[in-house]
Amino acid sequence: MTKTFADLKRDLTVNKSLKLIYPETHKFFGIERYIIKNQTNGVYLAPEREAKKGSFMDLPVASLVEYDGETLSIFDIGQRDLTPGEKKLLDNKPSKRPENAKKIEIDLMTDSSQMFWTDKAYFRELDAEYLSGHDFHKGLRYDWNTGRVCDKKIKGKLCLQYKLIGE
Repeated sequence: MTKTFADLKRDLTVNKSLKLIYPETHKFFGIERYIIKNQTNGVYLAPEREAKKGSFMDLPVASLVEYDGETLSIFDIGQRDLTPGEKKLLDNKPSKRPENAKKIEIDLMTDSSQMFWTDKAYFRELDAEYLSGHDFHKGLRYDWNTGRVCDKKIKGKLCLQYKLIGE
């Protein structure tokens, strides 16, 4: 039975432990680590129950987590294809327009960033800052390498999987 993200946060209490069960190649695979401190955005884990310091495990957004009461699965951010509207916005950005060819040429010769900031302002005006490809905006970011949109609402591949062990 699937539990909520709020259930997971309530269950990640001090003195319980997490045992990494995926991936097998990770340095902590099969090692039980105790929760020594919890916060709303993650937990501190250490190999000893009474440790004062530990490593911080950040919890991603709820859409990238699955929890059934025993197993915690954390997924990478998924990607999706551009929508027709997003393609149109990218194709019409100022640095792609023929009337800006001279400005682009000047940018190339002077190592300037005028068109970068012009494009950034264009996307900001349209409330599509994520299409500039530099930061997440509303859970989205354009990936220049793949030509797709990284979307925090879409589960990617399984990244980490833990077994929650009670006190």
